[in-house]
Amino acid sequence: IAFLILGNGAAGMWIDGGGLTPLTARLFASPLVGLGLGLFLCSRASDWRQVAIPACGMIAFGVAVTLAIALNASSFVLPGPMAWVVAATPVLLFLTGLWILWTRPAGLRLR
Repeated sequence: IAFLILGNGAAGMWIDGGGLTPLTARLFASPLVGLGLGLFLCSRASDWRQVAIPACGMIAFGVAVTLAIALNASSFVLPGPMAWVVAATPVLLFLTGLWILWTRPAGLRLR
């Protein structure tokens, strides 16, 4: 939400050496807000099957964004502690998706 509200003021959390524009900050905020809402909804689910597809999405996005960061490593900078948190988000997303799928109740399989 900080990227959405602060716009260009969120430059200290940005991980690209090319800089941050207000539009980029607000576009970047959209999937992060969706992720937060998705994690909240997953935590409220009463049945494991309700979170299987979101967990697979978390894994896919985690892999894709980590790959994108690795492919663009030449412009990757971490100016402060919040930038480290932002940079860790894809890995945490991947691990959260794996954890959700790994900890499913015994006897349940993906069909």
